[in-house]
Amino acid sequence: EELRDALRKLNIRAGALEADVLFRRYDVDGNGSLELHEFAVLVCDLQLYASFDTDCDGSIDSEELMGAFAKLGMVHPASTDPDEARKALEAWDEDCDGRLNVSEFTRCVSDVSVFRDFDRDQDGSLSHTEFAAALFHMDVDTNTLDAFDRFGEDGAGEGGAKAVTLPGWGNATRALLT
Repeated sequence: EELRDALRKLNIRAGALEADVLFRRYDVDGNGSLELHEFAVLVCDLQLYASFDTDCDGSIDSEELMGAFAKLGMVHPASTDPDEARKALEAWDEDCDGRLNVSEFTRCVSDVSVFRDFDRDQDGSLSHTEFAAALFHMDVDTNTLDAFDRFGEDGAGEGGAKAVTLPGWGNATRALLT
């Protein structure tokens, strides 16, 4: 409840469910309270969210997400192509309303950061090796070959190889981490 009050004071619209999701995401040590350093990270992420919500409607649409990816230095078609941005948005849009709320956006930014870091060849997709390393980094316990087969797309990588695209990565993190 205190987090919801703090979010209201920051002019961030969040229902009880969103506040609970944020609380669990930022309570890194899992002790049931947000210490100052955990809350500071949350506030920084919320400021980032607010800076990309250019129409100030309390959510991020695909056009705003495309701008966010570009400003975050994302070398990916989703930062310049509206169709690719829409596909990326759909991967993190858990409530399927066509927009990202604050909890969906913070997860998206976190996941995109990992995607960007592990896309070693910067081709806009993850090879099996890159995908497996990213999952290991995120401490996901799964068979990476099966996961790669499930979330990879034929012809998405360099030279037409199978690879996991940004939307595929979003779908993978949602399925494997929740």
